[in-house]
Amino acid sequence: YYDNTGLKSPYHLPEADVLIHCGDFHGNGVKHLKLFDQFLAAQTHIPTKIVVRGNHDPKMPGSILFPKS
Repeated sequence: YYDNTGLKSPYHLPEADVLIHCGDFHGNGVKHLKLFDQFLAAQTHIPTKIVVRGNHDPKMPGSILFPKS
């Protein structure tokens, strides 16, 4: 379980095959997206990451990329 609403400290999740984030990763603009990307990138031990857009995330498909992860 990870609540990304604060993103104040880097969480390292336990070993897993898949990470699924179920929406609302956008927060407060580009800075928040970069922090979320850094969080995803830090989970190098989880090979597959699935991010589902939530109701507070940008609505344009393909407009959000996480280049570090």
